[in-house]
Amino acid sequence: MQISITNYRNISQLGIEFEEGKVNYLFGVCGSGKSSILYAISKPLEAKDATVGEDSKPVVLVDGNPPQPDAASLYSIERQTVLFDQTANEECYRVFVGDESELLAHEAVFHASIESLRDIRQRLIALKDDVDALAKEIGKPAARSGKFTGASKLCKAHAAVSGTTGRVREMIDASGYDYLEWQSRGFSVNADFDNGVCPFCGQQIPEDRAIKLSEVRALTTKELKPLFTASPIMERLGFQAPDFSDEDEFTKLKERIELLFRARAQIELVLQYCNIGNGMALLKGVPKGLEIDEVVYEFVPDLRTLVEDVNARRAELSGLMGRMAADLKRMVDTNARSLNSKLKMLGIPYAFEIEDADRSGHKAAYVLRHVRDKQGEDMRKQLSYGEKNLIALLLFLHNNESELTLVDDPASSYDDFRRSQIYRCIMEHQGKTVLVVSHDQAFVRRAACDRNVDKLGTIQFLENAGHGCKVYPITRSSFVFIDDEIKRRVGLASGYFQKMVNVRLYCDIHRHEVSEAAWGYTSAVLHGSCREEIESQLTESGIDE
Repeated sequence: MQISITNYRNISQLGIEFEEGKVNYLFGVCGSGKSSILYAISKPLEAKDATVGEDSKPVVLVDGNPPQPDAASLYSIERQTVLFDQTANEECYRVFVGDESELLAHEAVFHASIESLRDIRQRLIALKDDVDALAKEIGKPAARSGKFTGASKLCKAHAAVSGTTGRVREMIDASGYDYLEWQSRGFSVNADFDNGVCPFCGQQIPEDRAIKLSEVRALTTKELKPLFTASPIMERLGFQAPDFSDEDEFTKLKERIELLFRARAQIELVLQYCNIGNGMALLKGVPKGLEIDEVVYEFVPDLRTLVEDVNARRAELSGLMGRMAADLKRMVDTNARSLNSKLKMLGIPYAFEIEDADRSGHKAAYVLRHVRDKQGEDMRKQLSYGEKNLIALLLFLHNNESELTLVDDPASSYDDFRRSQIYRCIMEHQGKTVLVVSHDQAFVRRAACDRNVDKLGTIQFLENAGHGCKVYPITRSSFVFIDDEIKRRVGLASGYFQKMVNVRLYCDIHRHEVSEAAWGYTSAVLHGSCREEIESQLTESGIDE
């Protein structure tokens, strides 16, 4: 990977190369431009990025092309803030769930089994909306009994029609509610009707019409309104307009509307089932099958075949959904265990625990509890800066799928033990191109000392002085290592005892690596044991001096 930077922040001109698919290290003092390199290849260029005092615009190229910020993942203070967010977020979901390919395969099979229901989803929604609109006009049945009571708008309208005369009912049938309401408003215009005069046109009202209007005047027109406003909705729902004054016809209508409201609740269940996987957190569980009341088939007959088809696969669906939930839990638990083992390795006495994992929004939340108080409060707010930085780095590196991983100064202010553990965590990030920048010489020295060259890429020093930016390779020979110095001293020693003092020093440094035979050999020599006896012990162990 070749990077070329011109007039970007504090870098006037720089060409630098890193090895792809390996972990690369760049060392430099504070202010040398290490972080600028990371930002140049991971963030869009802005006018303010231009080098102060330069007229030319900043130019950044990666392998001869403009960088692709989406392909790079940068660990910095901003990423730490996201990873310590107290609310569920996408970054934590990526960390704790990881690869969803197995889960998605199960989900595809599940969705195929309910796709037939989704084919009639819009029709079901329209039917539900019509029932809701009807409820606004005539009211709803009582929640407990499912029956219309006398206090409902529907029953009041029936009572109003039943209580009026035949002539008024004929008028309603012939002209409708609007005409009836218009006539009723005339009584409030003035007192002309009491004198036999029409309040609208001023003409004399015939006697038979005056009698009919008197009967209209006695009618409560407000209670009749639902019969007329609900009429278009009822027609869409397939209801025939009955004679509301006929008790039997009204009873049949009322019972069928009550069935309709029962069916509406069942339609809601079907619609919820259609939405499985499109808004439900699988860790909280999903319905095991679809069981609905037969009443819904009165209004959606073709739904029966579809429901029967889904329920024929109920055992398969139930098992499949169980596997989906189990797969998600397994992935979350596996990632949490992996992260917790690294916390233990780093000597941090806390453990991650997932709070929720929302498949629909790809969001997750976690808590961090003390290992001796696993039911206690979330400890994230009580962490020191060093602990917070370590944990955030650990979360960042875990399941990071970006083509290019960038880490900005991960080991500053830590002791030697923590440096070695951080280095180990980074080196476990295999198969990806990684660039780590640091001003910590001891940290980069570990990379130069590492014998595992298969994972290591370039190790370089960045200098940014008055003459511009330059990079120099760092190798093992760039440092003095005590192991090398011991071996050199052994070679220079004039006497046998001087050689053995240095060999014993080597064994002390590598106490957990050398064999017991070698350790015993050096002890025997320094304690003045007979040389023939020492050589005999070595021979028994299959080792020569």
